[in-house]
Amino acid sequence: GVRTLVYAESQRCHYRLNNPWEQPPGRIGDYLRPFTIPPQQYIEATRAHLVSMIGVVKPCRILHETTPFLRLEGRRACLLAAQAHLRATETIADTVIPLVDFRGWHGGYFHWFLDFLPRVLVAERHQHQNGGAVRLLVAERLSAWQMESLDRLGHPVDSLLPYKSRTGGSTIIRCRSLLAAASHRHQHESEAPFDAISPIHLKQLAERLGSPEHSRTAAGMPRRVFVS
Repeated sequence: GVRTLVYAESQRCHYRLNNPWEQPPGRIGDYLRPFTIPPQQYIEATRAHLVSMIGVVKPCRILHETTPFLRLEGRRACLLAAQAHLRATETIADTVIPLVDFRGWHGGYFHWFLDFLPRVLVAERHQHQNGGAVRLLVAERLSAWQMESLDRLGHPVDSLLPYKSRTGGSTIIRCRSLLAAASHRHQHESEAPFDAISPIHLKQLAERLGSPEHSRTAAGMPRRVFVS
């Protein structure tokens, strides 16, 4: 089955700018006008399949939350749904949340921090409220800054679940439970002028990534500045 869960309630807010006149003229109104953030949601699907990193749930439902900013056209969606009926090449007896995208957008700095890294907070919240481990499915090869950002959030490399694609055939992963969370503008068409999962979660990410207790900038660890 599939159920929709809320990880951030609706709230009224507005941006605070030190100098709004330094903003592009066409965006000043967006930043100065109060707006409402609708409830931010994620999906939990039991006995789901990941085919080409797209969540597929029988009977043939595509979880578009695993494909930010993209709605699959009918032919490709039907093909992926059909592949989900093939024998799974791997079974994961845990709850999984993917930090990967079949187009490779997870490898970009911007999309990693605004689209994929906030899913870590979704996973942590789900684990806290429901118990049981939530595994982070990541690309087989992560960049140094990706590994460092996950490590700062308390998820070292040895705790991650690397995705290894098969040569000569499709990789079909059957999960006990699959969590899927989309960026804001993929979920809603609202007045809120932001793209990421939630400003609330971006603020939490900024606080945790910059926190001294999570900072590991000792010898041998490069110093980095994370900017959103």
